[in-house]
Amino acid sequence: MYISQPFSLYIYRKTILMSTNRILFFVILLFSLGSCVSTAKFSAIEDENKRLKLSADELIDLRQKYAETAAMLESKSRKLTTAEQQINVLENKIATMQENYAVLQSDFNLLSSQNNVILNSSSQQRSDLERKLSEKQVQLDKQQRLLTEKKDELDKQRAILSEQESTIQQREEQISTLNSNLLEQRRALLDLRNEIITALQGFSSDELQVEQKKDGKVYVSLSQQLLFKKGSDVIDSKGKEAIQTLAEVLKGKEMAILIEGHTDSDGSAARNWDLSVTRATAVVKILEDSGVDPKRLTASGKALYSPKVENTTEDQKAINRRTEIILSPKLDKIYELINKTK
Repeated sequence: MYISQPFSLYIYRKTILMSTNRILFFVILLFSLGSCVSTAKFSAIEDENKRLKLSADELIDLRQKYAETAAMLESKSRKLTTAEQQINVLENKIATMQENYAVLQSDFNLLSSQNNVILNSSSQQRSDLERKLSEKQVQLDKQQRLLTEKKDELDKQRAILSEQESTIQQREEQISTLNSNLLEQRRALLDLRNEIITALQGFSSDELQVEQKKDGKVYVSLSQQLLFKKGSDVIDSKGKEAIQTLAEVLKGKEMAILIEGHTDSDGSAARNWDLSVTRATAVVKILEDSGVDPKRLTASGKALYSPKVENTTEDQKAINRRTEIILSPKLDKIYELINKTK
């Protein structure tokens, strides 16, 4: 018997891998460029990096545990196949032994019949016949013992096979539940994306964009012209209205919310770092004041180092000057399910 991995399991592993690599890339990038930030801001960024690294470690641990579970199931499947082959061999041996036993029984019956015919024959003939009967009886007893032993071994193999099939069935049910949870998370994020688009439909595409990327997360990208004046971290009234509208959708939702500030390449790197962080923090404060749980909020500055397009023309720079609100599902239930499959 061979147990193939479901297609959705494959998609999950790819998703976890992409998310882990992205987070690790951001962590390494933040540390490598940290020298450009002032001491106070660097400490804040370093704290955020530690939190991001912890999330990355959790994702790596999830992926490792998931790989171990898949390997365990594959090993169980191979053992199950081996047990079935052994049972087939035992059944063939038992069939052969039963045929031999029938032949011996026929011989024994024939000799018994002959013995009855020549009971009054010479003592030598009687002795020879009794000896042969005794030998046949010994052979029959031996075959009977072997047959009993093989049947006992077969019963044990069947019990082991039944236990292994039960274990594999439990693993399959757990994996099916895990896949259902993953699909439920994706559907919830898609519904959230549609809800956000509906709530923010009063704003133009030049001011904000909402999309769900291949990593499954929902990205709300707010342009600088909607939120800030150039070089400022004070949010305009219209931008505040957009953030408060978004907060009404996010309140009560169980998910992680990452706010990233981005700048263009104008000015010094140090200034861009400070500006991207303070802009992200300003958005966090409005979300918190609007009722979003602060425990789910994370502010992060990316400065000029994560542009959407090249920083060549003024139009391109305007696209890069943005604040992104990234919504991702909580992995607590999925992590708990993976632990149960160990």
